[in-house]
Amino acid sequence: LLALSTKKIAPPKPQAKLDAKNLSIDSAEESILKQARDIEYTTAICCITLMRFLTEHLKVLPVSVPRQLLDNLDILMVLVPLMEAAPWQRRTKKGLEKYVENKWMKIERKDRFRLSKLEAQVWLTIYNLLMDKGCRA
Repeated sequence: LLALSTKKIAPPKPQAKLDAKNLSIDSAEESILKQARDIEYTTAICCITLMRFLTEHLKVLPVSVPRQLLDNLDILMVLVPLMEAAPWQRRTKKGLEKYVENKWMKIERKDRFRLSKLEAQVWLTIYNLLMDKGCRA
């Protein structure tokens, strides 16, 4: 999560269409590095969902888990920059795109303020941490 919020893990770049003019043959090494970046980004995005599940079930987890999340990891201070960085959206020549169901989708102008699932996950995580009585104590 911290790597996403500090933009150390960048969203995958949009792929250019291959045609006869700009046909480029990537070397095997470049291809593997691109796949590694894509996997790293997808894994980091999945961590957002895992964090929400953790915070949703704090009542049944050992007392050390909320303490670790709030005191040692200071997860709330990681989530705020993550919301500002918004790694689940990007602007391209096509317009605004959001990362939905593990792929980038173009968002229509009328839907640009609609929350994506990932953004909702972060908001739910923050809500769970702030509203849970065990966390506020």
